[in-house]
Amino acid sequence: MNLHLRHPLPVIVNNRDLRVEFLLEDLVRLGATELHLIDNASTFPELVDWLSFAPAEIEDRQSGRSVPLTIHRWTNCGPRAACRLVHTLRRQWLREGVEYYATTDSDLFLGTTGTAVLQDFVAFHRWICQRRVWGNPERIRIGCALSLDSINDPDGHIRRAELPYWNPSRLIRPLDCPAISPTDELYWAPIDTTLAVIRLDPGWNGDYAPAIRVAGLNRKACHAFHSPWHQSPGNRPPDYQWYLDHADPQGTVYTARYVQERK
Repeated sequence: MNLHLRHPLPVIVNNRDLRVEFLLEDLVRLGATELHLIDNASTFPELVDWLSFAPAEIEDRQSGRSVPLTIHRWTNCGPRAACRLVHTLRRQWLREGVEYYATTDSDLFLGTTGTAVLQDFVAFHRWICQRRVWGNPERIRIGCALSLDSINDPDGHIRRAELPYWNPSRLIRPLDCPAISPTDELYWAPIDTTLAVIRLDPGWNGDYAPAIRVAGLNRKACHAFHSPWHQSPGNRPPDYQWYLDHADPQGTVYTARYVQERK
């Protein structure tokens, strides 16, 4: 399914990591038509240097395909940075015929099955939105399931903060929206998503919206790895440790990477 040749798909990457170039290349391979990288007041010295010399285009070395990269350098906007960028670009995208865009954090590993991830989301999201089968126009965001295999959680944070949302009492499978195949699962989730495809809605304010989780717990081809969940204190990359060491102590181990230390 060569979706990127038929449908424009801008991708916003909320950057918090040094090695973001690997994810950018994956996103080109998976169908992105333009990349927007948010420099959310980065402070890690090596990352600041990389951003200063980042290329104007990102090439997928497997296919030779390149797409433009725009870096948006802002003061610290916290986790709402992607919403702000949507506000900025919405009018231009509507003129260009953009119907969908994607957002992701940069601490995501798509793995060897990455091709299935984004392409399935775009195809599935378009399929659902065209039929409007769930009867709720606000549900315009579809996000991936995150792998829970081999998570490293010695303090129990992930299990306390994230896993309760996978409890059946907190997830509702839309019975009026049949899955593409018996292995697919759809859930409404009252939480945001790490990698999401979103319908560009002129009337939506760009903030968080109720999300549909695609692939649920069983379809491994659509799972992504949220790398902080699989790291231990002894193997954290230096950029990750930098933001933990310089973050607002009121933030969690994950949201801390958005904020600089408050003096």
